[in-house]
Amino acid sequence: MSLVKTILLGRPNGIRSKLRKVMGGGSRDVDTSPDSSYSAPRQDSRPAPAEQALGLHPEAPKDITPPEGYEVVLHKDALKPGKVVEIIIAGKAIAVANVDGEFHACTNSCPHADGPLGEGELDGSVLSCPYHGWRFDLSDGSCLTNADVTLKTFEVAIEKDAVSVRLRSQVRGKYMVRAAACTGISTEVALASLVEDLRPANPSVVLAFHGARHDGSVVQRTLQAAFPDAACLGCSTDVEQVGPQGLIEGGISAFAFGPPARAAVVWVRDLVGWRFEDGRPLVRRLARRLGRTLGPDLMLITLTDGLSGVEDRLLASLAAAAPGVALVGGGAGDDGRFRSTSTFGDGRHGHGSAVVCLLEPGRPFHPFAVHHMEEGDERMVVTAARPDERVLLELNGRPAARVYEELAGLAPGTLDRDPHLPLASPLHFGFRACGQLHVRAVLRAQGKGLALAGSVSEGLVVRAVRGGDLLGATRDGLARACAELADPEAVLLFSCSGRAIQARSLDQLHALGQAMTGTPAAGFSCIGEHFGALNVNYTLTGVAFGRS
Repeated sequence: MSLVKTILLGRPNGIRSKLRKVMGGGSRDVDTSPDSSYSAPRQDSRPAPAEQALGLHPEAPKDITPPEGYEVVLHKDALKPGKVVEIIIAGKAIAVANVDGEFHACTNSCPHADGPLGEGELDGSVLSCPYHGWRFDLSDGSCLTNADVTLKTFEVAIEKDAVSVRLRSQVRGKYMVRAAACTGISTEVALASLVEDLRPANPSVVLAFHGARHDGSVVQRTLQAAFPDAACLGCSTDVEQVGPQGLIEGGISAFAFGPPARAAVVWVRDLVGWRFEDGRPLVRRLARRLGRTLGPDLMLITLTDGLSGVEDRLLASLAAAAPGVALVGGGAGDDGRFRSTSTFGDGRHGHGSAVVCLLEPGRPFHPFAVHHMEEGDERMVVTAARPDERVLLELNGRPAARVYEELAGLAPGTLDRDPHLPLASPLHFGFRACGQLHVRAVLRAQGKGLALAGSVSEGLVVRAVRGGDLLGATRDGLARACAELADPEAVLLFSCSGRAIQARSLDQLHALGQAMTGTPAAGFSCIGEHFGALNVNYTLTGVAFGRS
């Protein structure tokens, strides 16, 4: 009988008991059994605030706008460490817990028998249900009582004094191209949400980009199991992923095409060993798999190990083998650690690799490249370089490091003392090809030369370029790209990680994400961006897709 009473009334200090006391004006235990003479208490016409009913103080901030898809649930000082509480927000009952100062949120209903988890006991990160004692680890949603059960969890964000919970997924695109992103606390939780968001498109092609903390092989297996008839490919990313609502960190973003889109995919195990002559047989293999001859209604998407240093050779060979076919892509990262990246496709996954996709979108598309660098008056000729090592040795017959110091207004020898200074500098180099200015980022001084993020060859004319309006260039460039289509539906993006670094230093990271996602978008921060035959830097490359 005590269990039935607990189910009906809640625990003595639970949310239902507290709400009943506030709304009913008394603290006595109420007999609600069928034989009692119980009558409902009179209520004040004004509903009590949730914080008052729960005894939570201070109240949840009302002057803070949470991130897109989130709802403010309480003040960060209202819930002490080791405590859990049930909250009704946006018509949904959730449990919020403070685990040693880190907030977690989950559904309030225990998967076993719908027990109120917000009235449970918290031991570290383990929450126990008050009904039958089922135990759940809030750090990943796993059930310690039954390994086959997973607890639904929600993402939590702290904005000033507000604790916010994301109750809505980042998903946009109503038709046959769909962009989605999720930052679930575990790979499995994030993928479950992502698959649910992508399923309405009935995907025939799925591209996924994941933070380095997620196992790419798990991402691949999960997506392929969910969409067995789809071509699935993807890679690890630098710190940020591009989602439909902007930039996220440590998550997974995805871009899905529905029919009639189709694709052929080849995974390259050893990218460092790539030779120029390997391009033609690979493109022929892709075309055979797709059952197509090459044409302007097809495009190549490349995802490569961004640390390999051979992207220039790969892209040049593919572009030569597929003239007239657009090519875009990006270099995989590893959350800024610069140790090891991974790609997956064609049923395989590995490090130091690449994946090449020949896509037939079955809809209008427009490839583009956008950067915010402004061209200076200085012109120089590369007189010595090691292209395969991406090292610039001489400009106009002089040591490249000394020329850079003069252009940047630095005292001679500055780069000897601080060789990494160029990475934080707005000064880089550019060159013109096919009527467009392309950027070569300067990473650091290397002896008397300069290490670049892309190769240059002797005889190339380079220009000094300096950073301009990052946000304006991004918004305007994407607007021009989408204007090329009568009805733009979604955009696939490959954004240089240096753009995010600059935006973060200016406190503009959120604004940059918004500038990139006026049209539904997905993509990632990459180490090197691909456009045609070129591996470029400090650039946003991508493809805008129209409706079929």
